Amino acid sequence: MKKEKASKTYYADFETTQPSEDYGVEVYLWCVVSGDYKECGYDIVSFYNWLIERPKCRIYFHNLSFDFSFLQYFLIQNELPYDILE
Repeated sequence: MKKEKASKTYYADFETTQPSEDYGVEVYLWCVVSGDYKECGYDIVSFYNWLIERPKCRIYFHNLSFDFSFLQYFLIQNELPYDILE
């Protein structure tokens, strides 16, 4: 089986709030870069909206296991399908 080539490669990072008694931890800033391109947003919804506009891109995260946990939680809570590719 032939692998599909990613259309573009990006590098991403999420910044999150600190946990408190009143609020859970959430994404308050995300940034994605590729060469001279840079885009940032202020919540997980805006990152998801950015992501679905780029269905075949490859994204490297600064701390994938931590950052992906927020995206995965968002996907599960909103019953959105996803695939993890190796």
